[in-house]
Amino acid sequence: MSSRVMLDSTAFRERSFLAWLRLNSERISVYVSPVVYAETALWYIYSGLSAEDLEEDLKALRAEVPSISREAARMAAEAAYDNRRRLPFRHHARDYIVGAQAVLLKADIITHNRRHFGWVKGVRVLTPWEFVDIFVS
Repeated sequence: MSSRVMLDSTAFRERSFLAWLRLNSERISVYVSPVVYAETALWYIYSGLSAEDLEEDLKALRAEVPSISREAARMAAEAAYDNRRRLPFRHHARDYIVGAQAVLLKADIITHNRRHFGWVKGVRVLTPWEFVDIFVS
């Protein structure tokens, strides 16, 4: 089985999930949005790690950091407009970009903030361990 996943920043706090993902990196294509990269690099630094530690983790996962395309930015803006009352852009801009990129890449979103991605269509929004359960089934 081969899968595509877009990791949200919350997935990086699940170190045992990242270890599992590394073990399965030949069968899972891993993507990280540039906004998640920035958010996660900051979290690593606050946690006493470094941006280089994040780079090493991404290399071990064979993760790609795709550029944010105009199509993704447009999709994010349209979704933000459609959901402006429930998920205001000023608080959820990152989520809209991550979701749009995931849809365009046809990659499931791995996150602990599932409600932030309730607007996403065409891909699954799963917690790390829900993804593992589905993957190994």
